[in-house]
Amino acid sequence: MTDHFAVLGLPLSAWVDPAAVKARHHELVGAAHPDKPGGDAPRAAALNEARRVLSNHALRLRHLAALLPQSTSATDPHKPDWDLFSRIGALANRAADLARTKSGASSRIARTVATLEAERCTSALRDLLAELEQLSNDLESRTRKASVEDRPGLEQLAAEWTFLGRSTRSLREALTALSL
Repeated sequence: MTDHFAVLGLPLSAWVDPAAVKARHHELVGAAHPDKPGGDAPRAAALNEARRVLSNHALRLRHLAALLPQSTSATDPHKPDWDLFSRIGALANRAADLARTKSGASSRIARTVATLEAERCTSALRDLLAELEQLSNDLESRTRKASVEDRPGLEQLAAEWTFLGRSTRSLREALTALSL
């Protein structure tokens, strides 16, 4: 397995500053670029892949966990916040329904009612996005403190980053649908 930290010459860490990953990538990829004299296409590809993995919280944490030996201690699997998951799903579905209703409204009154409901839903979506932003801040803090030897903990953090990313995308797509 390729160690993406080693490819970029970065220390193994649960938290990596995205700007540091970008800067290190740019520093190294210039000499390896296949269009440059003496360029090395496989090296450039490895550098690009290392940047892609290390710049993404969930991918970086899963990669770091995969570099570690298998843990012999049993750990609780990641347990998502089902209440939050349910609220996100319900609100995203409500937004999709309102967007369809709003676009299909044939009368002025129906459009006005749909628009007012869409405004309330938009407010609720923004409130939930603010809640996810706070979760992101908390998760970032926990990731910064994570031990590189704690494979189960790294896998748990990766699962939480994945959930957070998907949830945030879902709510932003719902906001976009309502604004059309």
